[in-house]
Amino acid sequence: MAVRDAWRLPPFVAIAILAAAACGTSVPAATNAAHVDAGRASADDASMAGAEITPGLDADDGADASEEGTGSPGDAADAAPGTLGSPAPAPVATGCVTDVTAGHRVVSCQGITHNLTVPASCLTQTCGLIVDVHGGTMSGDMEDKNTQLAEIAPAAGFIVVQPNANNGLWDATTDDPLVYSFIENVRDAFHVDTHHIHMTGISQGGYMSWRFACAHTDLFGSVAPAAAAGQANISVETGCTFTGTDAPTGELDILYMHGTQDGLVNFPNAITLRDAVVAFYKMDAGAVVATDGTFTRTRYATASGRVFEFIQHNYITPSMFAGIAIKGHCFPGSPDQSVTLPNQLMSFGCDPPDSFTWGQEVLRFFVAHPKR
Repeated sequence: MAVRDAWRLPPFVAIAILAAAACGTSVPAATNAAHVDAGRASADDASMAGAEITPGLDADDGADASEEGTGSPGDAADAAPGTLGSPAPAPVATGCVTDVTAGHRVVSCQGITHNLTVPASCLTQTCGLIVDVHGGTMSGDMEDKNTQLAEIAPAAGFIVVQPNANNGLWDATTDDPLVYSFIENVRDAFHVDTHHIHMTGISQGGYMSWRFACAHTDLFGSVAPAAAAGQANISVETGCTFTGTDAPTGELDILYMHGTQDGLVNFPNAITLRDAVVAFYKMDAGAVVATDGTFTRTRYATASGRVFEFIQHNYITPSMFAGIAIKGHCFPGSPDQSVTLPNQLMSFGCDPPDSFTWGQEVLRFFVAHPKR
């Protein structure tokens, strides 16, 4: 999850990492069938408009949920118009993207690989692009096991890129430029609608999402980091502080999620970052748009209508990393309740039942918040 090179960590942590990597760990958890079924919805089940991806809220329901203290955290904003689905020129090989057919493949580019999922519709029509970045010790496959964006986003008109860090750990200095270059390759090869480019990630992937939001603001319509704020308990991480020059160059919509019981990235860090985002964009005091006692979703807005939505949840997982209970450092609604993939050290899904599924909320938010 949010972990860096072992040599930077305390000796007992480094030893535990090496032992876990050598032997693997398995922390089975009970599986809630309803959540698994919902999380594994096929691409055909997702609506192009995003409205049916999850029950969610409409604009009026948001106020009701706030008043009644119940409801799904689904995005309450009306879906903004875009150009997805318009006729597009045939794809053209660009940079590392030499195969411009439809389907799912792993593409090697400048020393790292990327899981690339291209819907057949994107060969003749304009599509959006979602970059879904895994956390430390994970892979693109493990990320997708939790967000399932490669399954649900294509039917909504999105190509999905899920990068793979070497040895499962991201290095901002060396890897950020490589991921950015591949995003450009995919964008140009498939004539991606530049209003619909988005990025999400958890833990180390969340920190990368924050960095990209600040360093490449003009590239994105919206971003959705998770569990990435300030310094992690056992690693040195860099995101974006939204202070001074370490801030976006313009406005963009943001969805951020953080567990109140996060064992790797303390929840007070998320509050500090939330306040910094609100202050930087001169947003309003915020309004709760959904809550049920296990989560609260608050929307802050600028005078121009740009939004920052903050989801805090109380869900936990029994998984341990390097002897530390990661607890709230997990994906709500994820079917990942046991170790099933190569090199997977632990399960990353929060214990069911959860009131929402993170991957579905991310997709809904991206559909509703293109670049203006």
